[in-house]
This record gives sequence, C-alpha cells and structure tokens, in this order.
Amino acid sequence: MIISKILAFLEIVIISLTPMDFPSAGFNIGIVIYAFGIVGLMIAIVNYISTPLNEPVTKGIYRISRNPQEFMIGVACLGICFTIGSGIAILVLLVAKIFTHFTIIAEEEACLRMYGKSYEDYVKRVRRYFIFF
Repeated sequence: MIISKILAFLEIVIISLTPMDFPSAGFNIGIVIYAFGIVGLMIAIVNYISTPLNEPVTKGIYRISRNPQEFMIGVACLGICFTIGSGIAILVLLVAKIFTHFTIIAEEEACLRMYGKSYEDYVKRVRRYFIFF
C-alpha cells in the first residue's frame, strides 16, 4: 500500500533527523530491542533464501510466524525509536505497521493461489505475527 510506504519514509526521516538519546535507559533498552530485531531478521532471511522457489517458506523461524521478516523489521525500528527517545517515531511506526498489515494479507492471498493446499495447511498451523493474530 502506498500509505505504508509513505509512513515508512516518514519514519526514516524522523529517525535520521533525531539525535540518539544517549546515555539513557531508553537508549540501552532500544539497543537490545534493535539487536533482537536484526538477529531475527537475519535468521528469517536465511530461512527464506534457502527454500526452493516452488515451495512456501515454512522452516526455521517461519514455523512460528508467517511473516517474520516484516515483524522483525518492525522490532528493529522500534528499538531505534527507543534509542532516539521519540514518541512521535513510535506512533508513526505503529500506524505504518497497521497499514502494512493489509499488504501482508494481500501477499498471503497470493501465496494461497500460488501454493494451494500446502500453504492453506501452513496458515492453519502458524500464526501471522508470532503470538499475535
């Protein structure tokens, strides 16, 4: 969706123009959240690229979330929001993720058409965003 792209761009601008809130508890918490998001994203990417093109990705971290890349990008961005101490950045991120949810629903519908029954079974077994939905 175009709105989620515009909000993601706005998020990047806010993050780029806001200095880090160092030293602070928020900064330290943000670094931990960011690191968690980046490690999770790297694991999801490795799982994704090691899956044959004609199969849905269902191994590794994809066993517990259908959309770990998008989720972990959001976690990493949330960590950055904490490091800069910006409530506005957090608000923009949350609104962007709400709009991104609709894009993910469309992607999952495309996967259902492409992979059929195997993806349908996967959707029944695995939540969209880890413990959410």
